[in-house]
Amino acid sequence: MITRMSLMCPAQLNDISATPETWFGLCLEHLPEIAANSENASARPDREADRTPRVSRGNALLVSTAPGAYGDGMLNHHALATPLVMALAALGAAADTPPLQPNLAPSESLPAGAVQRLGESRLRHGDEVRCLAFSPDSKTLATGSGHLDGTIRLWDVATGRERMRIPSQLGTVTSLAFSPDARVLYSAGGRNFPLRIWDATTGKMLRQMALDPQWAKVYCAVLSPDGKKLITGNTNSTISAWDPATGNETARFGDREDAGVGLSFSPDGSMVVSWGTYSRIVRLWNVADAVEIRTLDVADVSTHAVFSPSGSLIVTGGLDGVVRTWSVPKGDTVAQYSGHSGKVSSVAFAPDGKTLLSAGEDETIRIWDVAAGKELRQFDKLGGVPHIVLSPDGKTLAVRIEHRSAIELWDVESGRRLERSGDTLSTWSVAIAPDDGTQVAAAELSRVRIWNVPTGEMIRTFDTDSNLRGIAMSPDHTTLFTRSRRALSVREFEMTVRAWDLNTGADRLVYRGTDAQARIAPDGSTLALWEQAKPVRLRNIETGNEIRVAEGALSRNLVTAFSPRSDRFAMATPQGEVLAWEVADGNGIARTQSGFKRVRRLGFSQNGELMACAAAWKNNEGDGAIHLLELASGQRIRTLEGHTGEVTHLAFSRSGRLLASASLDQTVRVWNLATGSEIHQFREVGSTPMCLVFSADGKRLISGMSGGGGLVWDISRK
Repeated sequence: MITRMSLMCPAQLNDISATPETWFGLCLEHLPEIAANSENASARPDREADRTPRVSRGNALLVSTAPGAYGDGMLNHHALATPLVMALAALGAAADTPPLQPNLAPSESLPAGAVQRLGESRLRHGDEVRCLAFSPDSKTLATGSGHLDGTIRLWDVATGRERMRIPSQLGTVTSLAFSPDARVLYSAGGRNFPLRIWDATTGKMLRQMALDPQWAKVYCAVLSPDGKKLITGNTNSTISAWDPATGNETARFGDREDAGVGLSFSPDGSMVVSWGTYSRIVRLWNVADAVEIRTLDVADVSTHAVFSPSGSLIVTGGLDGVVRTWSVPKGDTVAQYSGHSGKVSSVAFAPDGKTLLSAGEDETIRIWDVAAGKELRQFDKLGGVPHIVLSPDGKTLAVRIEHRSAIELWDVESGRRLERSGDTLSTWSVAIAPDDGTQVAAAELSRVRIWNVPTGEMIRTFDTDSNLRGIAMSPDHTTLFTRSRRALSVREFEMTVRAWDLNTGADRLVYRGTDAQARIAPDGSTLALWEQAKPVRLRNIETGNEIRVAEGALSRNLVTAFSPRSDRFAMATPQGEVLAWEVADGNGIARTQSGFKRVRRLGFSQNGELMACAAAWKNNEGDGAIHLLELASGQRIRTLEGHTGEVTHLAFSRSGRLLASASLDQTVRVWNLATGSEIHQFREVGSTPMCLVFSADGKRLISGMSGGGGLVWDISRK
C-alpha cells in the first residue's frame, strides 16, 4: 500500500528525451516538444450525430490539447505539460459583450480581475502533476506539480475541491509525505532548498533543508510510519537520513549510481527499499546502521517497489512489464504477474495484503490476487501512462498521468472513475466571437467543446482529428480549419489540414504533406509551410497555389505570424531579423532588426503595420522586454518592460491602442501603446497564461491557462 510511509517518486525524472522546438498552433510557437517519434498515429474517432455542433455567429474558439500527446520525455524549461496557443477568429460585427454571471464553488474562486472561468479548476494543477500523497485518514490528497505551477495543493477526497494551495514558487515538486497526524507535510524538489517542511493546517513553511553539496537535488522523500525518520534519494547517487524534528542530516549512505531514485519504507520503519532509473537492481537497506542487507535482481530495469502491509514481501515493477513479489527474509522471487504490454510504472499493495495493483505503459491499471497469482480485473484505458497511489483505507485510487495536469480518482471496488476527478484534457488555444460573445468553443487533443461564456457552462462537444495543432475560422463563420501532425519517423512528419462544416460536422481533406511545421492564417485562407533548409511556402488552401517567400537554409523552428486580417505574413530569422511579406503576391514589405539576438514571439497589430516581438529567455538579453516595431520604417518605436519570465504570447486589441502579453512569470499584462505604460496586471497563482485574445469591444481579455481551461479578465475597469 502506498501511504505516507511509501511514496512513489517517478523514475522518469531522469528520462529526459530530446526536445526539439515545435509549432503548436496559430499564435504560440517554438515550445520544445517531446521527441517526435513518441507521437502515436491514431485514427480519428467516429463522430456521433448527436454531438455535432450548431455554431452560429457569436461563437468563439477555445482550443486545447492533452500533454500526453507529446511522448514520454520530461519537459524542459520551455516545454509545457499543457501547451497552449491563441488564435482569433473573425466571426461577425462587434457589439458589447454581455454581462457575466460567475457560478463557482468557493474552492474555485476567481483571481482578482477575472469575471469568469471556462472549465473547472477541480483536481487540476497549472502544470504536469508530478507526485501524490494521501493523508493517513484518506480524507485529504496532497499533490505537487511542475515548474510552470510550482505549487503544493491539498484536496478534499470526498468532493474533489481544493482545500489549500501553497504558492511557494518551488519549481518542480517531486515528492510529498504526510506526518502520522497529518498536521505536517514534507516536500522534495524545487529551487535552492530541496527539502521543506510545512504546516499542513495553515500552509506555513516550518523549515527548509539543503544538501551538501548544495548543487545536489532530491529525487524523492519518504517518512517512516512513526514520523521520526525521513529518508531521501539524492541526485548525487546517495541516500540521506534526516531528523525531521531538527532538520539535520544524520547519515548518508548508498553512494551508488542506482542508490536512490525511488524509496519506500517497511511497515515497521526498520528497512527501506531503493531502486534506480536505469538499474535492474533493487536494494534493501537497514535504516538504523545504514547497511545494505541484500539486493534483488529484477531482470530488467526496475521502475517501482513497495513493501507488503506485513513487511514480509516486496512487490516490484519493471521495464519488461512484469510485476514480481519477493521474500524479504530470503530475497528470492515468490511470484510473477504478467499481463502489461509495456513497462510497469507503479505498484501498490491493498491494506489487507491479499491483492496488489499495478499501472503500466499500456495505459491500464490491473488488480491481482497475490496468492493465486492471477489478474482479477483491470480498469478502463486511461489515455496515458498512469502512476498510482492507493489511499490508506484501500478504497480510493489517486492517478496522475504523465504530462497531464489533472488528477483522477477511481473507486477501487467498482473500478470506476469518480465523477469528481479532474478533467484530463487541457486548453491550448482560444478565439472569441465578436458579435455577441456568448459562446466559446474549446478544442482539445481530438475534441471541440462549446462553452457558454456568461455562465461558464459547457454546452456541447464533437470529435475532430487527433494530434490537433492549429485552427482557423472562415470569414463566413461556417467552416473550421484544423491542422494536425503525426510523426512518421524521428525527423519526418505528416501534416494534415481539414475543413469542418460547423453545422453538419462533415469534414473534407484540404492538405496533406510531409512538412515539418505549418501555420494557418486566421481566416483559414492560407497555409504557411516550411522545413529545414527549404523555402517557406504560402499555400492558398482552396486553390493549392503556392508562393515562395523565404529561400535558403532556414531552421525548421521558425517563429512566424499572420496578421489578423490574414493579408500579411512575417517570420523571425535565427539572427534576430524580422521579415514580412504580402500574402497575395509574396512581395516583401519589411526587413528589420528586432533588437534581440533570438526572437521567441511575434504579434501583428490589427492593421498589420506594427509588430510586437519578444526574446528567447535563454539568451538573458531580453529580460522579459517587448519591442514594438514599425514595419514601414523599420524603426523600434517603443520598449515595454516588466515581465520577469519569458513571454509566451502577444495580442493586440482591435483598436490597436492596447497590447496584451502573457509570460512564464504567471502574469497577464495589458499595455497602453500610446504611453508604454502597464495599465493592468492579472495573475492566478499556480497557473501560467499561455495564450490571449481580446473581445471585439476591447472590454475583456481571455487567457488560456497552462492547467487547462481559460479565464475571462475585465479590462474595462481602471
